[in-house]
Amino acid sequence: MAAKLPDNIMVYFPSNVFDNAYENKLSYITIYESKSPAQITEIIKEGMQRTKDQIVDGASAAMKGDITQLLKINEQVQEFKGEPKLSIVLPMPTQFQDAQDHSYNTDTGFIKDMVDNTSVGGTIDKTIAKIAANTSTQKILANPGFFQNYTGSTPRQFNFTFYLIPNNAKEAEDIKKIILLLKKYSSPSLHNNAVMIAPHFFLFQFSNEQLQKLTGIRPCIITNISTNYSLSGVLETTFDGMPKGIELTIAVTELRALTAEQWE
Repeated sequence: MAAKLPDNIMVYFPSNVFDNAYENKLSYITIYESKSPAQITEIIKEGMQRTKDQIVDGASAAMKGDITQLLKINEQVQEFKGEPKLSIVLPMPTQFQDAQDHSYNTDTGFIKDMVDNTSVGGTIDKTIAKIAANTSTQKILANPGFFQNYTGSTPRQFNFTFYLIPNNAKEAEDIKKIILLLKKYSSPSLHNNAVMIAPHFFLFQFSNEQLQKLTGIRPCIITNISTNYSLSGVLETTFDGMPKGIELTIAVTELRALTAEQWE
Protein backbone atom coordinates (compact mmCIF):
# COMPACT_ATOMS: atom_id res chain seq x y z
CA MET A 1 0.00 0.00 0.00
CA ALA A 2 1.42 3.38 -1.03
CA ALA A 3 2.14 5.99 1.63
CA LYS A 4 -0.53 8.64 2.17
CA LEU A 5 0.29 12.05 0.67
CA PRO A 6 0.07 15.11 2.92
CA ASP A 7 -2.87 17.32 1.99
CA ASN A 8 -0.70 20.34 1.20
CA ILE A 9 2.06 18.58 -0.74
CA MET A 10 3.92 20.74 -3.25
CA VAL A 11 7.18 19.07 -4.29
CA TYR A 12 8.81 15.66 -3.91
CA PHE A 13 11.77 13.55 -5.04
CA PRO A 14 12.22 11.07 -6.70
CA SER A 15 9.33 10.82 -9.16
CA ASN A 16 8.31 7.36 -7.87
CA VAL A 17 8.59 8.25 -4.18
CA PHE A 18 4.97 7.17 -3.57
CA ASP A 19 5.45 3.64 -4.90
CA ASN A 20 5.03 0.74 -2.48
CA ALA A 21 8.81 0.37 -2.18
CA TYR A 22 8.94 3.68 -0.27
CA GLU A 23 5.97 2.97 2.01
CA ASN A 24 8.00 3.05 5.25
CA LYS A 25 10.93 5.01 3.87
CA LEU A 26 9.65 8.56 3.53
CA SER A 27 10.56 11.86 5.16
CA TYR A 28 7.99 14.66 5.34
CA ILE A 29 9.15 18.24 5.82
CA THR A 30 6.24 20.59 6.50
CA ILE A 31 6.88 24.33 6.36
CA TYR A 32 4.81 26.56 8.62
CA GLU A 33 3.98 30.04 7.44
CA SER A 34 5.45 33.09 9.13
CA LYS A 35 3.24 35.97 10.18
CA SER A 36 3.40 39.64 9.25
CA PRO A 37 4.09 42.15 12.09
CA ALA A 38 0.39 43.09 12.16
CA GLN A 39 -0.65 39.44 12.42
CA ILE A 40 1.96 38.81 15.10
CA THR A 41 0.64 41.75 17.12
CA GLU A 42 -2.90 40.37 16.96
CA ILE A 43 -1.73 36.87 17.88
CA ILE A 44 0.15 38.24 20.91
CA LYS A 45 -2.87 40.27 22.03
CA GLU A 46 -5.18 37.28 21.67
CA GLY A 47 -2.68 35.02 23.42
CA MET A 48 -2.27 37.43 26.34
CA GLN A 49 -6.04 37.64 26.83
CA ARG A 50 -6.40 33.85 26.52
CA THR A 51 -3.59 33.35 29.02
CA LYS A 52 -5.18 35.82 31.42
CA ASP A 53 -8.52 34.00 31.19
CA GLN A 54 -6.82 30.64 31.71
CA ILE A 55 -4.98 31.88 34.78
CA VAL A 56 -8.18 33.24 36.28
CA ASP A 57 -10.05 30.02 35.49
CA GLY A 58 -7.16 27.94 36.79
CA ALA A 59 -6.89 29.91 40.02
CA SER A 60 -10.62 29.54 40.57
CA ALA A 61 -10.38 25.80 39.98
CA ALA A 62 -7.39 25.53 42.32
CA MET A 63 -9.31 27.25 45.12
CA LYS A 64 -11.94 24.55 44.72
CA GLY A 65 -9.27 21.88 45.11
CA ASP A 66 -9.06 21.00 41.40
CA ILE A 67 -5.55 21.90 40.14
CA THR A 68 -5.79 20.02 36.84
CA GLN A 69 -6.73 23.18 34.93
CA LEU A 70 -3.94 25.13 36.58
CA LEU A 71 -1.32 22.54 35.66
CA LYS A 72 -2.38 22.63 32.00
CA ILE A 73 -1.95 26.39 31.62
CA ASN A 74 1.77 26.36 30.91
CA GLU A 75 1.41 23.61 28.30
CA GLN A 76 -1.45 25.43 26.57
CA VAL A 77 0.39 28.74 26.48
CA GLN A 78 3.51 27.14 24.99
CA GLU A 79 1.61 25.01 22.48
CA PHE A 80 2.93 25.43 18.94
CA LYS A 81 0.36 26.78 16.55
CA GLY A 82 1.02 27.64 12.91
CA GLU A 83 -0.42 27.46 9.45
CA PRO A 84 1.19 24.82 7.18
CA LYS A 85 2.38 26.43 3.95
CA LEU A 86 3.67 23.46 1.96
CA SER A 87 5.33 20.07 2.32
CA ILE A 88 8.41 18.45 0.85
CA VAL A 89 8.65 14.67 0.55
CA LEU A 90 11.98 12.85 0.31
CA PRO A 91 13.24 9.31 0.91
CA MET A 92 14.64 8.56 4.36
CA PRO A 93 17.90 10.41 5.03
CA THR A 94 21.10 8.51 4.36
CA GLN A 95 22.38 9.70 7.72
CA PHE A 96 20.36 10.90 10.69
CA GLN A 97 21.44 11.93 14.17
CA ASP A 98 19.84 13.60 17.16
CA ALA A 99 21.26 15.00 20.39
CA GLN A 100 19.56 15.77 23.69
CA ASP A 101 21.60 17.85 26.13
CA HIS A 102 21.05 18.40 29.86
CA SER A 103 23.09 20.82 31.95
CA TYR A 104 24.48 20.21 35.44
CA ASN A 105 27.02 21.98 37.61
CA THR A 106 29.08 20.41 40.38
CA ASP A 107 27.90 21.59 43.79
CA THR A 108 29.04 20.83 47.33
CA GLY A 109 27.23 19.00 50.07
CA PHE A 110 25.61 20.27 53.23
CA ILE A 111 28.62 19.91 55.57
CA LYS A 112 31.00 21.71 53.21
CA ASP A 113 28.47 24.51 52.64
CA MET A 114 28.04 24.89 56.40
CA VAL A 115 31.79 25.15 56.92
CA ASP A 116 32.26 27.65 54.09
CA ASN A 117 29.27 29.84 54.88
CA THR A 118 29.44 30.23 58.69
CA SER A 119 31.66 32.37 60.89
CA VAL A 120 33.06 29.26 62.55
CA GLY A 121 34.15 27.78 59.24
CA GLY A 122 37.68 29.17 59.53
CA THR A 123 38.00 27.89 63.10
CA ILE A 124 36.86 24.40 62.07
CA ASP A 125 39.40 24.29 59.23
CA LYS A 126 42.22 25.43 61.56
CA THR A 127 41.25 22.86 64.20
CA ILE A 128 41.29 20.07 61.59
CA ALA A 129 44.71 21.25 60.35
CA LYS A 130 46.16 21.29 63.90
CA ILE A 131 44.88 17.78 64.58
CA ALA A 132 46.49 16.55 61.36
CA ALA A 133 49.80 18.28 62.19
CA ASN A 134 49.93 17.01 65.78
CA THR A 135 49.18 13.43 64.81
CA SER A 136 51.44 13.48 61.74
CA THR A 137 48.57 12.27 59.60
CA GLN A 138 47.61 13.24 56.08
CA LYS A 139 45.71 16.46 55.60
CA ILE A 140 42.11 16.23 56.68
CA LEU A 141 39.33 18.22 55.01
CA ALA A 142 35.65 18.61 55.63
CA ASN A 143 33.90 16.24 53.23
CA PRO A 144 32.86 18.39 50.24
CA GLY A 145 30.14 15.89 49.32
CA PHE A 146 30.16 16.88 45.65
CA PHE A 147 26.98 16.21 43.68
CA GLN A 148 25.52 17.11 40.31
CA ASN A 149 23.04 19.98 40.46
CA TYR A 150 20.59 20.04 37.52
CA THR A 151 20.44 23.48 35.85
CA GLY A 152 18.33 22.88 32.76
CA SER A 153 17.88 21.22 29.36
CA THR A 154 18.31 22.65 25.89
CA PRO A 155 16.12 21.98 22.83
CA ARG A 156 17.16 18.90 20.88
CA GLN A 157 19.27 19.12 17.74
CA PHE A 158 19.01 16.94 14.64
CA ASN A 159 21.08 16.45 11.50
CA PHE A 160 19.63 15.01 8.28
CA THR A 161 21.76 14.08 5.27
CA PHE A 162 20.15 13.27 1.91
CA TYR A 163 21.89 12.09 -1.26
CA LEU A 164 19.97 13.55 -4.20
CA ILE A 165 20.84 11.98 -7.55
CA PRO A 166 18.38 12.78 -10.37
CA ASN A 167 17.45 10.14 -12.95
CA ASN A 168 16.03 12.60 -15.48
CA ALA A 169 15.49 16.29 -16.18
CA LYS A 170 12.26 16.48 -14.15
CA GLU A 171 13.90 15.03 -11.06
CA ALA A 172 16.81 17.45 -11.46
CA GLU A 173 14.29 20.31 -11.52
CA ASP A 174 12.52 18.91 -8.42
CA ILE A 175 15.82 18.73 -6.53
CA LYS A 176 16.54 22.33 -7.43
CA LYS A 177 13.08 23.39 -6.20
CA ILE A 178 13.52 21.56 -2.91
CA ILE A 179 16.90 23.14 -2.18
CA LEU A 180 15.69 26.63 -3.10
CA LEU A 181 12.53 26.25 -1.00
CA LEU A 182 14.54 25.18 2.04
CA LYS A 183 16.99 28.05 1.59
CA LYS A 184 14.15 30.52 1.12
CA TYR A 185 11.99 29.57 4.09
CA SER A 186 14.91 29.10 6.48
CA SER A 187 15.94 32.72 5.79
CA PRO A 188 14.33 35.83 7.33
CA SER A 189 12.13 38.11 5.24
CA LEU A 190 11.99 41.90 5.12
CA HIS A 191 8.71 43.76 5.74
CA ASN A 192 8.40 47.30 4.33
CA ASN A 193 12.20 47.56 4.26
CA ALA A 194 12.10 48.11 8.01
CA VAL A 195 11.12 45.01 9.94
CA MET A 196 12.82 41.62 9.82
CA ILE A 197 10.47 38.66 10.16
CA ALA A 198 11.94 35.46 11.58
CA PRO A 199 12.32 32.47 9.25
CA HIS A 200 9.57 29.87 8.95
CA PHE A 201 9.19 26.88 11.26
CA PHE A 202 9.57 23.28 10.09
CA LEU A 203 8.20 19.91 11.15
CA PHE A 204 10.16 16.79 10.20
CA GLN A 205 8.29 13.47 10.25
CA PHE A 206 8.83 9.90 9.06
CA SER A 207 6.46 7.38 7.50
CA ASN A 208 8.38 4.76 9.48
CA GLU A 209 6.31 4.47 12.68
CA GLN A 210 9.17 3.03 14.74
CA LEU A 211 11.57 5.83 13.88
CA GLN A 212 8.82 8.41 14.32
CA LYS A 213 8.13 7.05 17.82
CA LEU A 214 11.82 6.98 18.75
CA THR A 215 12.40 10.56 17.65
CA GLY A 216 9.05 12.32 18.17
CA ILE A 217 10.40 15.46 16.54
CA ARG A 218 8.52 18.64 17.43
CA PRO A 219 8.46 21.88 15.37
CA CYS A 220 11.97 23.10 14.59
CA ILE A 221 14.02 25.91 13.18
CA ILE A 222 16.65 25.24 10.53
CA THR A 223 20.02 26.42 11.79
CA ASN A 224 22.14 25.29 8.84
CA ILE A 225 21.76 24.02 5.28
CA SER A 226 24.85 22.54 3.66
CA THR A 227 24.93 21.50 0.00
CA ASN A 228 27.84 19.56 -1.43
CA TYR A 229 27.71 19.69 -5.24
CA SER A 230 30.73 17.38 -5.60
CA LEU A 231 29.09 14.14 -4.52
CA SER A 232 31.59 11.99 -6.45
CA GLY A 233 34.58 13.98 -5.24
CA VAL A 234 34.63 16.32 -8.24
CA LEU A 235 32.00 18.72 -9.54
CA GLU A 236 30.26 16.90 -12.38
CA THR A 237 27.35 18.45 -14.26
CA THR A 238 24.94 17.48 -17.01
CA PHE A 239 24.77 19.33 -20.33
CA ASP A 240 22.46 21.98 -18.87
CA GLY A 241 24.83 22.65 -15.94
CA MET A 242 22.89 20.79 -13.22
CA PRO A 243 25.15 18.86 -10.79
CA LYS A 244 24.86 15.11 -11.29
CA GLY A 245 24.52 14.53 -7.55
CA ILE A 246 24.04 16.70 -4.46
CA GLU A 247 24.59 15.92 -0.79
CA LEU A 248 22.07 17.94 1.23
CA THR A 249 22.60 18.26 4.99
CA ILE A 250 20.04 20.03 7.17
CA ALA A 251 20.74 20.92 10.81
CA VAL A 252 17.65 21.72 12.89
CA THR A 253 16.84 22.59 16.50
CA GLU A 254 13.48 22.15 18.20
CA LEU A 255 11.65 25.28 19.29
CA ARG A 256 11.68 24.30 22.96
CA ALA A 257 13.10 21.66 25.27
CA LEU A 258 11.06 18.57 26.03
CA THR A 259 10.05 17.20 29.41
CA ALA A 260 9.71 13.59 30.58
CA GLU A 261 5.92 13.71 30.23
CA GLN A 262 6.21 14.26 26.48
CA TRP A 263 7.87 10.85 26.04
CA GLU A 264 4.95 8.91 27.47
